[in-house]
Amino acid sequence: MSDSSYNAGLQEAMDFFDLFLDQEVPLFNRQIGGLYYWHPLRFHFYEMVLQSKGWIEKQDRRKSTQKIELIKIAFSLIQHTILHNWRSDASPSDLLVMNVTGNVRETHCYSDRYTDPLLAHLSSFSVWEQPAQWRHRERKPCANHVDLDSLHAESFLLQPFYRKWEKAIRAEAAHLADWAETELEVRLSIKKIAFLIRLSFMYHKILTAPIKRRLIRKKVRCILMVNHYDPIKMLVTRIAKSLGIYVIELQHGNMGKYHVPFNFKDPLTLADLPDEIFTFGSYWNRSNRLHPGQIRLTATGMPFYEEQIKTFFETYRPPQKEKKVILIISQWTIAHVLGPIVLKLAKTLDPSEYTIQYKMHPYEYNNWRQVYSPEFQQSSVQVVCQADLYKLMADSDVHIGVYSTAVMESLVFNKILILLESYGLQFILDLVETGRAHLAGNADEVIDIIQTQKPTASDSDVSIYWEKDSIQKMKDRIEEILSRLED
Repeated sequence: MSDSSYNAGLQEAMDFFDLFLDQEVPLFNRQIGGLYYWHPLRFHFYEMVLQSKGWIEKQDRRKSTQKIELIKIAFSLIQHTILHNWRSDASPSDLLVMNVTGNVRETHCYSDRYTDPLLAHLSSFSVWEQPAQWRHRERKPCANHVDLDSLHAESFLLQPFYRKWEKAIRAEAAHLADWAETELEVRLSIKKIAFLIRLSFMYHKILTAPIKRRLIRKKVRCILMVNHYDPIKMLVTRIAKSLGIYVIELQHGNMGKYHVPFNFKDPLTLADLPDEIFTFGSYWNRSNRLHPGQIRLTATGMPFYEEQIKTFFETYRPPQKEKKVILIISQWTIAHVLGPIVLKLAKTLDPSEYTIQYKMHPYEYNNWRQVYSPEFQQSSVQVVCQADLYKLMADSDVHIGVYSTAVMESLVFNKILILLESYGLQFILDLVETGRAHLAGNADEVIDIIQTQKPTASDSDVSIYWEKDSIQKMKDRIEEILSRLED
């Protein structure tokens, strides 16, 4: 086990997830005003459960709620509603892309690592962009690009006209709270549950008709999206499938056997699941509990990863080093576990022999000083935010993480890989079972591995995790789908 008293035993975490899948089945039949609400909120509900158990960080620790921040959010929402209002998008388009605001910094703008590398090779499409944490970043110019901020604004402003449903929403929230306490032995806030139900319900009541009209007017035949379990995207998926529009999700992170959106006990037919997922590789097709017929899984690869790795190794030159470099791949959800372990490493390892670099998760860039202890911040640990992740991986000797997708990206570098025994390891535990990673329960075990072990993999073939020729595979499959829909 790790140094943190909050760490959950792996078997306990896995058993608890199985219990959740067993007990949630009847909830899929619960509805309010025609909306079967459980599926749209189950990811965020389970996140609340994990927070209640102390297994992952609470979201309110990673973002500010000061008035000035709320004003900035309101200004951004108004600005993007006026400049790039989604209602102005009437151009016919076979392919509609739903992404989020750019997450990769380039020279003068940001790009979306999941969609932009593919879009650069497509000739005709429209983009509907979601804000990330209520903000947009400067993007590359795109002719048919609109923002979805006004959807949130419309839903918020029109809520008072649907107050008659408030009693039903609160009753359902109370039911879910009672269910969680009885079946899962956790106590949750009825107020927070009601917020989740209300959010999906208001989207359903207020936005279904205008989104449907827009999709029909644009003559959309296929939708490509990132993160299908966002409430707005679930709504769009339900509407699209009712219109015969094919919905594809691009894998954007870990989708293992313990990640809620990709695991079900029964082979349910759910209107807000995509028709197909383009996965990073064949490994991901079998690393979940989706049932045959629920969703088609197609191993296409990830263009961003493939392009970046190819370019990187064409120009990379190993640096001259006097010390071993240990790279920590952070995950904001378990900062309370990683922080103390890394601090102990910094106190124990000789700084003349080792350099410790701590690569923050993007969600931590703005708020890590509020999350990590003063002692951690004053230690010899080098905190890294915006940086070339692949160069950090290549220049280091040891990689340490738990379940970040970046851990899977690091395999190609053939370094000593150590996975910490913390909540989330169950997502990729098979890396230990197949000999690609070492398992450590605390800082002392980490140090022993660092000082005695060699790289865990004898080769850098990672094709089962990351399919090759990703652009061509995606283009071919999209063309096949569009051609079939024409018939």
